[in-house]
Amino acid sequence: MNYNKLTPVEEYDGIFYKRDDLFSPFDNGVNGGKARQAIALIEKNLKYIQEECNNTIITATNVQSPQGLIISTVGKHFGCKVIVGFGYYWGKDKLIAKNPLIKKAQEAGGNIEVIANASYPSVVNCAIDKLSKEENYYQIKFGINAADNADSIFGVISNQVQNLPNDLDLLVIPVGSGLNFAGVLIGLVKYNIKPKRIVGILSGMDSISVIEKILIPDNIIRATDEELPLDDFDNAIIPPILEYELYFSDIKYAKKVIIDKPFNIDPIYEAKSLVWLEEEKARCTLGKTLVWIVGNQRTM
Repeated sequence: MNYNKLTPVEEYDGIFYKRDDLFSPFDNGVNGGKARQAIALIEKNLKYIQEECNNTIITATNVQSPQGLIISTVGKHFGCKVIVGFGYYWGKDKLIAKNPLIKKAQEAGGNIEVIANASYPSVVNCAIDKLSKEENYYQIKFGINAADNADSIFGVISNQVQNLPNDLDLLVIPVGSGLNFAGVLIGLVKYNIKPKRIVGILSGMDSISVIEKILIPDNIIRATDEELPLDDFDNAIIPPILEYELYFSDIKYAKKVIIDKPFNIDPIYEAKSLVWLEEEKARCTLGKTLVWIVGNQRTM
């Protein structure tokens, strides 16, 4: 499975789109950058999962996220058992019945389990950490996997940057966990592509600190500090290679926004970036603009 093959850049109504949703190697339509990351991560660690982790992968997510569906699909492809854990008070049957993405994850081969009676991330993360250690399962929580598998998490996304136009005035990227956003910026540096303006639109969690933690060590961005005197050369702040802007969407995370395009737009992530883009267009001249389409599992 060639997960490094470049997905195309297409133009519609004067806006360019990086169509990463066209990476769609499975019969059930699972697609996009997160699927690419999951394939690379599991493939790289498959022998370890088989021999040291009871051939079992465990992940935890929320009812709005396609992560459970993606990991279930990719895990099954590699012959692994997949457990998808949720925090939910009313039990497993009601959880599956009320949430189409979870039902799809079950149909894709995932074993759906309620591992906590509340959906707070701290509670769910504690429960999955405990379960994975007790049963010796391979845990996929992309943020923690990034520490030892940077190429699987960031490299496969950064590679997709190389066919972006080199004269962009504006690059707009939907932001969830922040890992895909960080991968794109790493790719911009890697391939020396310098949009005049880079904007991330956060539609859910506050991932600003996650992004900074990834990018600051490589000097892609720097934390905001007061400038030091010019003669203080030993402690002078190194200018960043890239600068970017992050904005929270005004639309609530769980609210789906339907936008009519010639291709499927994820109503939670991409759609909110396009709403921001239309509002920005009313305020200023955008110039040559590209929107990164991460992928959409909701309309399969």
